[in-house]
Amino acid sequence: MIESRKYGFKRFSISLMLCLACSIIMTSVSHASASLPVGVEVSISIDQQSLSVDDQIWATVRYTNVSDSQVALLKRETALGGGMTEDLFSIEFEGRELHYTGPHVKRLAPIASDYVYLAPGQSASEKIDLLRSYPINYKGDYAISLRDSGDQTHSGTQAKTSAAITINLNKDRLVRVFKRIPQFQNCSAGQQSEIDAALTSAERIANESSFALQNTPVALRSNSARYTEWFGAFSTARYAQVQEGMARIASATSNQTIGFNCDCSNQPGVDPSRTFAFVFPSDAFNMTLCDVFFLVPREGTDSKSGTIVHEISHFNVVAATDDFSSALDQQGSRNLANSSPNSAIRNANAFEYFAENTPFLSVPTTSQVVTDLAVSELGLVDEKLFVSRAATISGQVVNLGESRSPATVVSLRLTEQITGAAIAQATVAAISSGADRSFELSFTAPNSEGQVSYEVCVSSIAGETNLNNNCATISGIEVLGNAIIAPIIPLLLDD
Repeated sequence: MIESRKYGFKRFSISLMLCLACSIIMTSVSHASASLPVGVEVSISIDQQSLSVDDQIWATVRYTNVSDSQVALLKRETALGGGMTEDLFSIEFEGRELHYTGPHVKRLAPIASDYVYLAPGQSASEKIDLLRSYPINYKGDYAISLRDSGDQTHSGTQAKTSAAITINLNKDRLVRVFKRIPQFQNCSAGQQSEIDAALTSAERIANESSFALQNTPVALRSNSARYTEWFGAFSTARYAQVQEGMARIASATSNQTIGFNCDCSNQPGVDPSRTFAFVFPSDAFNMTLCDVFFLVPREGTDSKSGTIVHEISHFNVVAATDDFSSALDQQGSRNLANSSPNSAIRNANAFEYFAENTPFLSVPTTSQVVTDLAVSELGLVDEKLFVSRAATISGQVVNLGESRSPATVVSLRLTEQITGAAIAQATVAAISSGADRSFELSFTAPNSEGQVSYEVCVSSIAGETNLNNNCATISGIEVLGNAIIAPIIPLLLDD
């Protein structure tokens, strides 16, 4: 499907393929669980439970045959294959379960050599590096347990597994989370700058929206005015689908390389002067931007950032949304939410308007959100700057408020150009009250010698009580000339 949008005039949509009569239902992610045979007891142990950022996290998984006969364990469904290729662990951090980031493998049907055979009373164990399969990156406590196989022992009771183990990471691992540089086709330098700024805003509003959906208390979700405004009457299934879709949009803006083509003139049936943008849902993550995109503001209703959220929602690997001829503006989208919630949760404009959130609508919380973000601990990673060379500034964002903050963005600018475009940006994950997150910003030093100062700012968020500490400056940095090493001239000696 090509999706075409008009600003200020009649909007229309164009279809290049037959629409399926049935609704597109997003599937939820299910966890793989080892199907252990009857009579196997499993235990885990962790080498150390208090960890620094340089420590590996090794878990030993032991399988014991407590039955009276030989058992066969399929390696791929256990830790005995030398490394995990299934989501074997449940790891919780700050009330949520970490996603499995290890490999998913397509294989042939198992043969005899794919099994480990244990005689009665015999055990087999393997040591697994959890960091290779789970993002254990932020300081705090992690509860680690094995997933329940659902099988029973020979005695007819649930298979025994060791209780959850709590480990503590004493400091953030410095994860370099840089927005991937977008790919541009047929875009002028000015257009590229506008798109880059809009993508940063899209990343912020998508992550804030995902945070809002995830952190609205379950008991209060049916009363969320922001949700019902755009998606209609609450149901657990519909809310879960919207929540998953927005999470995928947020992930795409933060982690995917987005392709932008600024030449909108070659698509039959599309009038560039009356169109925002279009995508092919199967061609993730590429979009074509048309004339109207560059006429609207970066943020607000029907904005550049909202358009990016809208278009990303269309991709089949994201939310597989559609466009409804009756819902091409805010009022039409409200009407669709009221009349057909099952359609509204597939409406791309609903995702856009929820993310843009103009006019502002709050989401219910158990208590008032009181956050206060501050930038601190700024420093040059390599201590010196050299003309036109790559450099890195590191620092921390601290949440001094009483409530957990959503994901946000830090931006780096020269203090002489604080109103200009950021020269580096990074996403900062959600921060609990009293906690902090580390970041690094990579950039290119100025092309001339002298002293410079840089300012790092964290984007403000809703409910922030103090905006005076969102920025910090690192000043008086000397930009040095690149040292020229004289060539070695061989000494010629006469015989």
